[in-house]
Amino acid sequence: MGLTIYAGHALAMRVLGLAYVPLSGLATAVAILIGQSLGAARPHLARTGGYLALRYCVAVSVFSRKHVSGTGNEKSSNLQ
Repeated sequence: MGLTIYAGHALAMRVLGLAYVPLSGLATAVAILIGQSLGAARPHLARTGGYLALRYCVAVSVFSRKHVSGTGNEKSSNLQ
């Protein structure tokens, strides 16, 4: 049983990495673009880019919640 638990944990960590890495890269890119926009005295462009990135991240999070972890409607507590 120990090998099965280890394999399940390893699989869960890989799935978590697939969800984490793209959003981490996006956060870095958006921070750079916002910094450039603010440095160029274009705060409206920085705000627009920030809100666009926020909407994208929320969409990816909702998608991964529904498709990676199931439908999103399951009860989280099965330990009763």
